[in-house]
Amino acid sequence: MKIFQKGKIKLTMTDQQLLGVNTLSDKTEIKNALIKKISDLDFEIDIEKIFNYIHCSKRLIKNAGSEVTLDDTVITDEYREVIKDFNTEEGYDTPEELIRYFEILYDNPTTRFNKLLWKSVLESLNKFDGKKLENYLQPVADFLNAKPFLKSDVLLLIADALPFGKFFPKVKNEQNAAFWQQYGFVHHLLAAGNLELDLHADIINTGQFSSSQLDDIYNRLMNSSNYYRNNLLPQAFNALSDGIPADIKPLLIWQRELNILYKAVFIEKVDNIIDLLQNTLHNALTAFPDDEHLLYIRAKFLFHFYEPEQFKDKIIETLKIIPDHAKCLFLLGKCYLQLEIPRAALIIFENLKKINPLNMQYVTSAAIASRKYIDFCISKHDPKDNDKQYYVSIISTLIEKGMFDEVTVFADEAPKEDGDIRALLLYSKDVETFLVTGEKNKEKLIEALSLTKDKEIIRKIKEHYLHDLLYFSDIQSEKDFIFDYYRENPNDSMANYHMGMFYFAESNHEKAYDYLLKAKEINPEKISNYYNLARVTSMLGIHSEALEYVNIYLFYNKYNVIANEIYCDCTYALQQYRNAHNGAKWLLSICRNNEFDPKYFFYFTTSLSYHMDKIEGKYHNLAYVNDMLELYDEYPKPDTFWINDNGSRSMYWAANLCYKIGNYEKGVTYLQCILENVKEYNWPLLEKCKFQLLPECLHALQQYERLIQLLETPTLEVLQKHQDDPSVRLSCFYISYAYSVQGNDEKKMQWALSCIKCYQQMSDPPIDWLANNLLVNFQACLENNMKPYLMAFGNIYLDFIKIPQGGHVWLTHHFANFYSEEGNQDEALKYHQMCIEFGWIFPEEWKELVANSQDFINTAKLSGNLK
Repeated sequence: MKIFQKGKIKLTMTDQQLLGVNTLSDKTEIKNALIKKISDLDFEIDIEKIFNYIHCSKRLIKNAGSEVTLDDTVITDEYREVIKDFNTEEGYDTPEELIRYFEILYDNPTTRFNKLLWKSVLESLNKFDGKKLENYLQPVADFLNAKPFLKSDVLLLIADALPFGKFFPKVKNEQNAAFWQQYGFVHHLLAAGNLELDLHADIINTGQFSSSQLDDIYNRLMNSSNYYRNNLLPQAFNALSDGIPADIKPLLIWQRELNILYKAVFIEKVDNIIDLLQNTLHNALTAFPDDEHLLYIRAKFLFHFYEPEQFKDKIIETLKIIPDHAKCLFLLGKCYLQLEIPRAALIIFENLKKINPLNMQYVTSAAIASRKYIDFCISKHDPKDNDKQYYVSIISTLIEKGMFDEVTVFADEAPKEDGDIRALLLYSKDVETFLVTGEKNKEKLIEALSLTKDKEIIRKIKEHYLHDLLYFSDIQSEKDFIFDYYRENPNDSMANYHMGMFYFAESNHEKAYDYLLKAKEINPEKISNYYNLARVTSMLGIHSEALEYVNIYLFYNKYNVIANEIYCDCTYALQQYRNAHNGAKWLLSICRNNEFDPKYFFYFTTSLSYHMDKIEGKYHNLAYVNDMLELYDEYPKPDTFWINDNGSRSMYWAANLCYKIGNYEKGVTYLQCILENVKEYNWPLLEKCKFQLLPECLHALQQYERLIQLLETPTLEVLQKHQDDPSVRLSCFYISYAYSVQGNDEKKMQWALSCIKCYQQMSDPPIDWLANNLLVNFQACLENNMKPYLMAFGNIYLDFIKIPQGGHVWLTHHFANFYSEEGNQDEALKYHQMCIEFGWIFPEEWKELVANSQDFINTAKLSGNLK
């Protein structure tokens, strides 16, 4: 068996063929393919096959690509146009200015719920002292009274930015009753937020409605909710139904209306409104015929009024439109229970439980269906038959369902001395013990194996024996058992799985991949196959395939830390930096205190920085990056943070982000923290921090005295150890610039020359930059009569810049003049001659300088100085 092929993803081909999909990235095609596949199937007889198709479609959809979402790191041209009038650098000096901008934000549906933009406006108030901010309190409170429909996160920002403790009285009494009547609602908003609005703000705000229409709809929804909570159902319904034409009524309003009517009819038993419910449902489905929630409400309505046999036909009609709708499948399962079809009901509930294991309705319904199915099997059996195979089958089923008390009952009826039955009973006892204690009695399991010849019983016992081996050492110790199990069951999914895990434990990842892939192909429903395939393929460096597997696993287990780590590993390796950053953000949010790993912080900042490199600077969303840096600071750092390179590197990239967005002081803080904690052995990181990014940040802050104090001595120490070390080239450059600002020309040139020499030692120095820098420094030396540095810069230029440039003409001409003024005519003539020769290469650009050099040479000849 050799099916290992790098880069070829068997998963998608297998599922693609099963469902008959042509374009894997088209979710609509996947959904339509599912509908087509189940259209002719029987929802009772073929229910297992139907769920195979449903699970297959979910796997394909998971890997079809994420929904198109806005990139939080990017400000679009449209958004830039919206916010162009928001200049927050100077702040809002008067309450009137602040309220004017609040109104602009609020009245534009595209900016009303943009937390980052509100934050930017409110942060501009930080420069004011508390006394001045008190002048803003009543105008902001009046604004919120008039325009209250903001999300909780924005209200929290407002509450944090302004000292409302000075505005609201500490106690309520008769003297301030009028105040509380006017501003009590605002106090509630700022204290408790707008949780009701948070749920449906974005669902309604689709661009279809103006700001005033949004306010009307939000007001109706919130009033309706208040009535609903107080069980005033007529008022709750009327608040939504009156005044909004059906042709523009949002889907959420239809859904709320029907929820209210459903409660009135089926819970409160209100008379005479069934027709209203039916009419509203008809109108809603006319407007939104494919909406799954509306179809589900119709199904619930039919469940109450139709006989089970009639309802079964109707719900199956609905499921042929939305075959993967869990709630409709649940109703079909309940219907099957009513119709005494427990097997189909059990299959439905077990599969729903697999999709959502935390749903207690699914769990309890599966238990009820199990009980009914067992009872059904018992009812069909005559104990007088004493059929051994019946007892083997029923006891096996009971063990599978965890119904161990019933196993004991059937054991009393079954043939006592039969080896297969005795083996099953030992197996049952051990499974029950393991579920309670987590321990197995392997000696008893070996005894059970010795009692039976039944291949299926042997397979189940061996599967249990190998179940839940937590450590690689445990797996390796069971080598012989695993190989025997596989030899007996080469086409069994679990046998291949355990072979794969054995080779994984042996670090033979290619063989592990072969067996795990076969295990997945035999049983694509077992989720652990995808997890371990993701681990193995990631270690093999097949990151695109690993990403496919881990995506499927995370669909069912999104809180698994290791799986999320693999997701970050893969997306980062594939240079999907936005996904890697978002994955790390989610990973950090789900970690418990003992689970934080320095690598997660590395992915969080590094991926964001790399992602921003792909975006033009003017589109960077600075507020988002600041928010992410706040998150980075808030998460607890593990004890290994500084002894693990990923921790210190994550902070370096945090500083890099600060530099990108102009938050230079915070960048310096990060860099100094690194320098205080990172040991000398991590030289590459120290080099980047101390001698590259730190001087850049200090230069941007124009803190030149601080730059010299922090960098001059350590840079000198490096140069003393390693002359002209290129790692300190930027440090030399910025120290030179700092001395230039201070007017210290000697120090400026000293460090400028060191900078040039360091650049010369690079494997691929920036020639054009060096040429320009040498010319600039040469000219400065001319102007300041700094002879030693002038000669040094000039000679380096002519020696190092091999390909002639216009600068060669200029420099040799001025070099000649310098030597002429020094009285060294021989050197002057040499450089004038060089100027003429370089001038021939650029005949049109440097005519005047070339002519001057020629005149000098001619004059020298006439005076007889030439030999």
